[in-house]
Amino acid sequence: MTDSDSYKSVRARFVRPVALLLSGSGTAFLIGYLARPLVMRLFPVEAFGVYEFILTLVAVAIPVASLRYEDAIVLPESREEARDVWMLSLLLTLASVGLATLGVLFLGHLVPDPETRRWLWAAPALLLVLRLSKLFELWLTREKAFGTLSTGSVTQRSVTTAGHVGIGLSSTSAAGGLLAGFGAGHLAAALLYATRALKTLPVRARLHLRTPASRYRRFAQYASPAALVSALATRLPFLVLLGVFGAEFLGWFGQAFHVLYVPLSLLGVAVGQVFFVEAAEAWRRGSLKEETRRIHDALVTFALVPLAGVCAAGPDLFAFFFGDAWRTAGEFAVYLAPWIALTAVGSPLTRVFDVMERQRLDLAVNIAMFSLVGAALLYVVQGTTPLEAVIVLGIVGALSRAIQVAAALRCAGVAPGETVRAYLRPLAEAALVFVLVSLLQRFFGPAVTSLGFLAILLVWLPFTYRRLVR
Repeated sequence: MTDSDSYKSVRARFVRPVALLLSGSGTAFLIGYLARPLVMRLFPVEAFGVYEFILTLVAVAIPVASLRYEDAIVLPESREEARDVWMLSLLLTLASVGLATLGVLFLGHLVPDPETRRWLWAAPALLLVLRLSKLFELWLTREKAFGTLSTGSVTQRSVTTAGHVGIGLSSTSAAGGLLAGFGAGHLAAALLYATRALKTLPVRARLHLRTPASRYRRFAQYASPAALVSALATRLPFLVLLGVFGAEFLGWFGQAFHVLYVPLSLLGVAVGQVFFVEAAEAWRRGSLKEETRRIHDALVTFALVPLAGVCAAGPDLFAFFFGDAWRTAGEFAVYLAPWIALTAVGSPLTRVFDVMERQRLDLAVNIAMFSLVGAALLYVVQGTTPLEAVIVLGIVGALSRAIQVAAALRCAGVAPGETVRAYLRPLAEAALVFVLVSLLQRFFGPAVTSLGFLAILLVWLPFTYRRLVR
């Protein structure tokens, strides 16, 4: 096979599925993002603080809900063996939801904020919906049903957005409205995925759970704790800072993080879904290094430039798009941007640990990340201002994610020199965008700065995409 034929094969196997997923995810992203300025004006900042706390509880429970056995669904060559892994994951999920419900009933009084305690019951319900959606999604990923996954992304975001806007316009149930819209969107996606997945799941009269439980026990022994520690490394500030600075601070902090991370995760989720399948095959072929390096380079390219503009004019951008109440969130975003950029790069790359069954290394990396963030939080709670807390967490969070990215690349065999070279051109482009947006901010108002930044992105994005796939 010639180099040209090899490239065409890679493009067919990877770029086209990613583009298909992005077509749906991109539509879903536009639906949610175009509505976000309205939604953030309909609900008070404190409501987003409660919302973020509940979602954090769910995010922390997700890694242990099925002991990460679901990540092994794409690995067996036999569909029947994969079905046994799927059923094992489902049963573990149902047991975990039951335990979460008991936890809310008996431990809910420990949450300091009364409004947050009021909505704790939503956490087990959301955990069940999100896990069912994910299990069906992973089965469809194995089946390479990327068209259905793309449609599911649009469905989830459309229903969530419609729920948030409708409830926000008609009700004063602030945090409950946000949670209801979120749950409804994921439930709609779960039902869509289920109708397709159940057609291809093999039917067996007898379950064989002991074999997959033993064969893929490393996922339970190492991947599940690693994912839990990783979730805590990212989400622990959301749990701790509610009691330190209150729901309003958590609302600013959460939206500063998610307004930036959501568009980057759009690409990361699409890449991660396809990369998981392709990486498993590449590992068997002996080409995992090249596959991993290619994905890392693309993720870096798309992550750095947008965040450079936020670093240049975060407060003005947030105030223009979301209202003056969110200017403080824009200040926070300036210092969180490096952490968010490396999170977007690192998350899809962790699939390397799964396909190579190096879950022990994954666990060690995540323990190191958690230790760094935990130490930063210990420093913060000793007595800092809100802005000082954000600066410390931004620096330490970026360092922890850099360790994760380096470990995943090294595990796949990518040399340090190749890693460093991947950042040179994106950093130069990011520096140019930073200067341009800074000049707009210096000589013009927030409106011109914001619209100018959008114009830069609209020119840069298609140009960069063509450069990567040509």
